[in-house]
Amino acid sequence: MKIDFAQVITPQARRAQLHSNAVTAIDAAHADFLRNLTGQATGEERDTWETKVSAAAFIRGASGPEIEANIALLNEDHVDAFDDLLSLVDDIGEDIDDLRALSTTILQKSRSYKHLVGRAARFRREAKDAIALATGDGTPIADVPAAITAVFAQMSAEVAAAVQLWQNQSA
Repeated sequence: MKIDFAQVITPQARRAQLHSNAVTAIDAAHADFLRNLTGQATGEERDTWETKVSAAAFIRGASGPEIEANIALLNEDHVDAFDDLLSLVDDIGEDIDDLRALSTTILQKSRSYKHLVGRAARFRREAKDAIALATGDGTPIADVPAAITAVFAQMSAEVAAAVQLWQNQSA
């Protein structure tokens, strides 16, 4: 029997393959987390969020007469966001207090979202660092798959805890 050494996978090549697969899985999990965090919002929808947050901040800080008197000072994007907010308020009544309450909710959700995006980035970075250790030369090759599994279990637990905390704060 002749051995084709070109077909032999070296331990270093196996480590690199395991590392690459794990990093790809981390990136996919990060993307899934962000998609779920936004309720599967499209990019186009997410593009409107900052404008709505800006309009909400203006509305929340202004009195009713100020909102009406100064609406022309807002740029066109803010006027559109203001109109979006007004259309939402139409469903609950046209009271300026309703508009201000909606604006407060938008601002709270924006802060929570930004916080979770930051935590997701941290989890991703920490998971990649842990994968680098798990697939490094310091881990026997036979133990690498179990070490990767442990990293993913830890990452899943931390993400679940962060999501639970966010859901408790959003309730």
